[in-house]
Amino acid sequence: MSTNNLIKSDNSTDTSIRDENTAKLRFDFIGMMFALAIAQVGVELGDFYVKSLSIRDHLYVLTHLLLAIFIISSSWIGWQKSKSKGNNEAITDSFSLSYIVLLVDLFLVIFYFIIVKGVEKPTNTTQIASGDPEVFWSMVIFGIYFIWDIITKLIDIENHETLAWKLKWKTFLKRGYQAPLCFGIIFFLFQPMTEIKTSNSVVILDIALILTFALFRGLKSEHIFQMSNKKARNIRIFVSLIIPLLGVISIFVLNYFDYV
Repeated sequence: MSTNNLIKSDNSTDTSIRDENTAKLRFDFIGMMFALAIAQVGVELGDFYVKSLSIRDHLYVLTHLLLAIFIISSSWIGWQKSKSKGNNEAITDSFSLSYIVLLVDLFLVIFYFIIVKGVEKPTNTTQIASGDPEVFWSMVIFGIYFIWDIITKLIDIENHETLAWKLKWKTFLKRGYQAPLCFGIIFFLFQPMTEIKTSNSVVILDIALILTFALFRGLKSEHIFQMSNKKARNIRIFVSLIIPLLGVISIFVLNYFDYV
């Protein structure tokens, strides 16, 4: 092998190692943001107990925080397991698709913080139960999920030097319908429930939102349908899809007939 070839090989290896390190730092950075967001849940719950308040009297505070916990934890699992090209590439500059994906990730985690910080601060004498912030920010999050899918699944930059790109419609249609579907569920089925400001109605609304996010994650879990063990596959489908879907439908029907 000639000296020039050896130099090129070494340079290629160095570039590959540098890209891997950059990608790792990016994941560590976002992972730290997720950790801070979930830690804020503990801070909010601690503040609640410091005021000597009872969860039994303010159950909606607990369901708000449970909603935040599920959104953050399930999002972290989905994010770290994503094999989308734009989510795994090293960020080379501030005008790359990977950088836009990073910004979307950051905005998502910021919105998670907002949901946690938006939990009502009741007192011993008053309740201020409301599901408006949770419904609004849940719809915003699903909107951002859809944007994330567009960037990572529809747009494919084939060559960063020439900016050659193509649209992968088949992949996008297969993996991008879940967010608009869940956005529609919240907007059309559960957003009207925010007009009722009682503690019980807000608790039920939080449960409905948790079920909607669970349905979203179930629809995203394509590997479930590829499980070789039929019994295990059916159980996973029932838990991750059937139960959330039945729960969403049940809450909507009960609310429609004024049972909640």
